Amino acid sequence: MNAHLPQRCAIALLASMIFALMTGLLAWGPVVLPPAARTDALPQALLLFGPLAMVAAGLYGLRRLEGRPASTAWTLFFVAVALTGPAVGHYRRTLDEASLFIVHLGTGWTSASLMCAFLAERVDARWARWPLLTLGLSLATLSACHWLVGEISHGAGDLRGHLLLQWLPLLLMPAGAVRLPGHVTTARDWYAVLSLYALALLAEALGAPTSGPLLSALAAAWLAYRVGAPAPGGALSAGAVEGGEASKASTSLNTSG
Repeated sequence: MNAHLPQRCAIALLASMIFALMTGLLAWGPVVLPPAARTDALPQALLLFGPLAMVAAGLYGLRRLEGRPASTAWTLFFVAVALTGPAVGHYRRTLDEASLFIVHLGTGWTSASLMCAFLAERVDARWARWPLLTLGLSLATLSACHWLVGEISHGAGDLRGHLLLQWLPLLLMPAGAVRLPGHVTTARDWYAVLSLYALALLAEALGAPTSGPLLSALAAAWLAYRVGAPAPGGALSAGAVEGGEASKASTSLNTSG
């Protein structure tokens, strides 16, 4: 049996589900954000607790990555989490359009970098390199800009691109991609993280102003703890694996020579 067959099956199923999601969103038509509920009655400390937790989780992740062979995608993920926190807190207090644009931009970058980090660890290390990272961040930026243009020109921005980016990580579970072997994280880690992420999206959809950011911060903190931990015995980083393969190839050539 081909050792890469489970990986190829999971990726093929993931690609099919992404295509189906895109088709469904296109057929659904423009998705408009409902009017935000005022949060004046809530204490300011309560409104800021979730965003501050996001900042703390992002900084904790960056601190955990210091001195460890982590990919660029993980660094961008924790930077995006830390920067999105203040934007979420400001939007909760003001509900202005500019703050919401920054929130969409930050959450889009977070989802894109998370997908790249996952695929780099479990599929191909090239997902953590700048060409594919730039593509993912560019799509997230275009999605946020598309929403902003709709808000300015029609008074109602289309959220379909933003929803697609936010829902992409959730497809990893039904596609079976979380069961692929990883260098640092395990399938249990991703089941826990993606469950927290799904609850955060549900809280946002239900209009809970504090639960969503707090659940997102918990998911990011879990990943920070696991990604920043020493690799388990027998698990090598992508660079080490590539280096080992190159060394074996060189030894083989020298022997044959």
